[in-house]
Amino acid sequence: NAVSGKGKLSWKNGAVYNGQFSQGRYHGLNGCFVDKSGRKYQGSWVQGQKDGSGRETWLTGMTYVGSYLQGRHNFGRLTMPDGSMYAGGWHKGKRSGRGIHLKPNRDTWHCGMWKNDE
Repeated sequence: NAVSGKGKLSWKNGAVYNGQFSQGRYHGLNGCFVDKSGRKYQGSWVQGQKDGSGRETWLTGMTYVGSYLQGRHNFGRLTMPDGSMYAGGWHKGKRSGRGIHLKPNRDTWHCGMWKNDE
């Protein structure tokens, strides 16, 4: 008897998911998950994984806005607390493909193809 429909799930450690479920998994648009560290993701879910467009924020002030594929960053913008920013592609959690990295002063930047965060 897997849960389907809209609901809220809370854990003893403080983590919370609020959104749609399908066959017992997070699934649908605009689901919100906050983990025990306070990191928050709001966006699309497919079969229990972040998939589609979403926004992730950390208590440090770091934010990611963009697309996800099978639970990982796919293409989007990551902004660091110091104001530096990377916008572009990702693969397995690392910068990959076409992208641009701007330092906080916006005078120093790298634009081009990335592979394995380099």
